[in-house]
Order: sequence, then C-alpha cells, then structure tokens
Amino acid sequence: MSQAAPAPHQVTVEVGGRTLTLETGKAAKQANGAVLARYGDTVVLVTACMDNKKNDRDFSPSRWTTGNIRILREDSRRLFQA
Repeated sequence: MSQAAPAPHQVTVEVGGRTLTLETGKAAKQANGAVLARYGDTVVLVTACMDNKKNDRDFSPSRWTTGNIRILREDSRRLFQA
C-alpha cells in the first residue's frame, strides 16, 4: 500500500544578511525524501532514496550530467516563480 505524499512545507530564515529557504513536498516526488534549499542566488536539491531489499553496499555514488543540471534549473525556476 502506498502512502500519501506529505503536504508541501516551507521554512524561511534570515542568515548572514540573506534569505535561506528550505522547501519540501514539491520537487523530486519519486525520492523518499527531498529538500530544495535556496540561499541568495544559489539553489540546491538534496534527495534521499531507499529500497526495501537488503544489500551489502554501504555507498552509492551520485551521477550528474548536463541534462540533470538543466532540468534542476528549469524546475527551480518554475517552483520559485511568484
């Protein structure tokens, strides 16, 4: 049985004279958890995924391609449009 996705949540604080915004529930819905962090002009998407199957690996490297970065830029622009 699948669980319903949590409602989007956003927290904004002032840090070092710039706005830090942490948002979850809008981007990367395929991941088990995801946070979009924005600080000034910088945007970072952090995701976590898991599998119910046990394995003997304790590390899985991330792979970034130009396509991934382009999609992230497009998604972040759309998410933060007023």
